[in-house]
Amino acid sequence: KNVKHGINIFTSPSDEEQVKVELNGVTVRDCNGYGVVNNASDLTVTDIETSGNEWGGINVDPKAGNNASFTMNSGKITESNSVYFENTNSEAGASVEAAIKDGIFKGSVAVNGNNTDVTISGGTFEGKVMAADKESINIVSGTFTNDVNDYLDKDSNIVKDKDGNYVVMDEEEYEDYLDDKKSHGSSYELEEKNGGSKKDEKEEEP
Repeated sequence: KNVKHGINIFTSPSDEEQVKVELNGVTVRDCNGYGVVNNASDLTVTDIETSGNEWGGINVDPKAGNNASFTMNSGKITESNSVYFENTNSEAGASVEAAIKDGIFKGSVAVNGNNTDVTISGGTFEGKVMAADKESINIVSGTFTNDVNDYLDKDSNIVKDKDGNYVVMDEEEYEDYLDDKKSHGSSYELEEKNGGSKKDEKEEEP
């Protein structure tokens, strides 16, 4: 509890190159701030675990003036504020590019600010996935406790499992699901799209 942030990665505006860091098999717990902070740097995490960090698990923020990149390959983030993308410097042209490929997220995954592009292509999300600008998050695949129709990729489909979770499938996964359903039946059921979902909006574009 004497440490604010467990791991703080920082690229200064005066640095000639962006700091690039890979964290593999790291556990960060019980810090006063975030478990991991990525400030205007390029961070990739694999098999990471965070717990008990007061502000949350992972924070991504380009406020130093540069862009920030984040890739999560796998891990378990248990804080109620699991991953927080915070772009308060978007008016200066700073951006956030992120890819969540897998992992378990006990809390929210949230975006605050503009010029942020988060693609989710896998993982289990028990908390809310949310952004004021719904174009900031694009969900291709994954399992979600809460409704994520607003962030659905235009080529993905969403079904509900027997426990009421929202399961998002890309085209290949959905075709396999339909084939399996024809052969063996399925515990999934189609979830109707909201009229204003991102998927529907994109389909209406010329």
